[in-house]
Amino acid sequence: MATTGRVDDEDLSLTGPVDREVRPTRWRSLEIFGLVLTTLVGLAHLPMPFGGDAALMTTVGRQLAGGAVLYRDLLDIRQPIIFWFARFGGELFGFTEPGIHLAELIVLVAGSVAMVEVIRPHVRSRWAPALAPMFTVGIYYLAAEVWQLTEPESFAGLPLLAIAWIIDRLSGLSGAHEGTWASAVRRRPASMPRLLMALGALTAIVGLLKLTYLAIAGAMALIVLVDGWRRRRLMSVIIWPTAGFLAVVGPFALYLWWRGVLGDVMWLWFDYAPSTLDRAPRTVERLQSGAWRFARMWLAVLAFSMLGIGAAFRGRPVDRLLMALVVWIVSGLGTILVQHWWDYLFHVLIVPLGLLAVVGLDEMVHRSKDVGSRMVGGIVFVVLLIPLGSHFATKAGALLSNGLGFDQVGRDAIHDDFAERYADARDWREDLGDDQRPVHFVGDATSIWVAGRDQAIPVHGWAADFLDDELWSRMTSDIAMTRPAHLWLWEGTYGLMDRRSPATRLLVEREYCFVRSYGDHDWWVLRSEIDTGITPARCA
Repeated sequence: MATTGRVDDEDLSLTGPVDREVRPTRWRSLEIFGLVLTTLVGLAHLPMPFGGDAALMTTVGRQLAGGAVLYRDLLDIRQPIIFWFARFGGELFGFTEPGIHLAELIVLVAGSVAMVEVIRPHVRSRWAPALAPMFTVGIYYLAAEVWQLTEPESFAGLPLLAIAWIIDRLSGLSGAHEGTWASAVRRRPASMPRLLMALGALTAIVGLLKLTYLAIAGAMALIVLVDGWRRRRLMSVIIWPTAGFLAVVGPFALYLWWRGVLGDVMWLWFDYAPSTLDRAPRTVERLQSGAWRFARMWLAVLAFSMLGIGAAFRGRPVDRLLMALVVWIVSGLGTILVQHWWDYLFHVLIVPLGLLAVVGLDEMVHRSKDVGSRMVGGIVFVVLLIPLGSHFATKAGALLSNGLGFDQVGRDAIHDDFAERYADARDWREDLGDDQRPVHFVGDATSIWVAGRDQAIPVHGWAADFLDDELWSRMTSDIAMTRPAHLWLWEGTYGLMDRRSPATRLLVEREYCFVRSYGDHDWWVLRSEIDTGITPARCA
């Protein structure tokens, strides 16, 4: 027999007391179907190529698995969790495109399970929770370009959703009345500190995934702070989350200090990273293009989420979970505006928009008594048709025509369809032959990934226009000291060196000779190796 949930109208209502069916806690067939369908769409992306960020992330993860130390042997402005994910995902499933994409899919499917559980008490229809995976993760996969996969934004949804769920739990019960927060504290005094500590720990995890998203976690946590202040428990809602935050950040800071890189990390995160906006200015065209693409792909979800936002604030008291989702959207938009305006940044909004769209669609159906199952099916079809018709059909065609990428020939063909530099990088890999020594690159990180080589010095050249005088100087001195046998330079590197570091160009032209161009990248080999015959390549 299924276990029944709460049936009190006041506890379950979004907009006031309503008649509502008893909610079983076991999963329904529709919810399982929604999760399976989402998983199948994600599985179709396993053979897809990497974008530059994912290629660099996986290369770093592979080197970490080999004993390298992040922020000492490998410098990057990103926070560590994305690299730890690549390391452990690669160790579990292989340092390959399918292996890393599978690891991402597992995380997102776990998030989909959580979304169904979290949203179920906040909707009335039996079918509504089943839409949560497709309205979020499913459309993410259907609409994403290959370079948008495996970014921190796709992972941020899980810890931020957990924070929203804790806020809901701390309010007592879903749609709780004004006095429930205090009564919940009296009924379960031992659970409140644990939830508050978990809130702080999850906030720290969000920060270690991407520092910018502390603004989202902090904005949502303000809901708890205000509730605690109103209930005269302000110290509790400050002390316990702070303890949880420090329980995560403290050991990590000690690790950085032990490795001798704490100063570098502080400089990278709080000085260098903000300064990149000065050296690589944002363009309005980039923001407009990313916003338009997101709006076009997520049009139906955006429309239904507006209804969900209305439902969130129509009832009294305001549903704390839905309030947290709205705060997530508002603060998330703020984080997009303070970054470099890349199109994938909008993906941090996928989870709250998708869940609010589920609530909005549920609300619309229940307010329109004549809406039947055909109407619901039509709406769902439209939601899926927008990204499917405009983008996923191309990906599906490439997969089907190349045997779903089950063999290397098929994967290479799929890679070439969606990432033009893969073919050039494979040619370079053939010319490198058995020489497995690390390579220093300035330019596209996809090439060094496809070539299967590690990066030779700590300062890499992915997004070289971000580099300041300090990192250009480090790069030059590291090249002079370690003398990597091979350089891989993007054609725009020479202008960057002329403007930012003439000493680097002088070193390259004095110690290396140009061998061959591969598309818009050049291969340079240490001159002494060619003179002595160690490397069979010849100067062009």
